[in-house]
Amino acid sequence: MKLNFIDYETKLKEDFLILLNKEKYKNESLESLFHLYFNKLNKQISQKNYKVFISDELINIQNPNKDILIKIKKDFENGNINLLNKRLSKASIKEDKNDLLLNNWGIYHFHLGKINKNDFTCRTGLLLFVKIIDNNVYFLDLKEHGNFSSIDFIKIMHNNWEREIDTYRILDFVDIQPKLNEKEVFEFWKLGSNVILTFIDKNNNEVAYMPIGGGINVTKSSNIATIKWIKFINTLPNIDKKLNSKCFLIFDSTNKRFHIQDLNGNNLYNLDFDSL
Repeated sequence: MKLNFIDYETKLKEDFLILLNKEKYKNESLESLFHLYFNKLNKQISQKNYKVFISDELINIQNPNKDILIKIKKDFENGNINLLNKRLSKASIKEDKNDLLLNNWGIYHFHLGKINKNDFTCRTGLLLFVKIIDNNVYFLDLKEHGNFSSIDFIKIMHNNWEREIDTYRILDFVDIQPKLNEKEVFEFWKLGSNVILTFIDKNNNEVAYMPIGGGINVTKSSNIATIKWIKFINTLPNIDKKLNSKCFLIFDSTNKRFHIQDLNGNNLYNLDFDSL
């Protein structure tokens, strides 16, 4: 892309390299750095207070982990995000590791073990799976490791909070084939392929959904990151037309904003990362 006034690569690449803190990425393109940063950011819980909803399926089971679930619920409600992030997988801080469940369905999984002071929670066989949409958190189910593509998650989301995912529902379909099981779903994910799910809901209706987390591309990274990159690149030329002198694009990681600055460091335009 050629712009007359905005140098959008030089300082922005420096900012992303500092954020990623990896010398090995120095020869990566700006687009690649953008995706790596998104991947790392997306795997962490955003700092805010949340409203928590619990599925009927989770409420109705006899659960020996009730006290831990109550604690996790309170941590979400009180904004104790540092404690919640410690319950994630150790891969959650690795920008080059894709979480296929998160990228496809937007579902996080939390360990239920004791929190270590300076490290992640002890790994547990049983995991809590949750869907986060804006300021709302939906506790879906407890499942053992290895159930990362369980169709039950989508069924539970549909049966409890159908309106929250209706954007991804396919209303007009005729006998979608094949009918995939969860092992087949995961095999498609490993190939970088998106899948459409069909299942019978609590009202005995067959329903179909596209990936409720946006899906993945051939590199197994998030389609949402790709959409953000395209919107970002398409926004810059319109701003460039309004300028008449040299400017730089920088990234403010604290506020997750891109700033277009003149040579004196004055902010002329801001672009919010989350709103892209």
